[in-house]
Amino acid sequence: MVKGLVLALVLFLSACSGNNRMTNGQLIGAIGGGIIGSYVGTQLGGGSGNLLFLVAGTTIGSLVGYSYGDSLIPSDRVK
Repeated sequence: MVKGLVLALVLFLSACSGNNRMTNGQLIGAIGGGIIGSYVGTQLGGGSGNLLFLVAGTTIGSLVGYSYGDSLIPSDRVK
């Protein structure tokens, strides 16, 4: 239940961001990084810190995935 609420909050906040022009690489990287980061965060956290590690892992994973996806497909920037 709590994980679903966190996921809904993250999706809501990302939809409200001012940068709506993401390339395919950035989008795939951010989503993939968020998924991997949330998995790693739940494996590291335990007890009451589980939610904190979940949010931190998702955030860090999304940022790293976004950066990696941006550099992965440079042809997306040439439009």
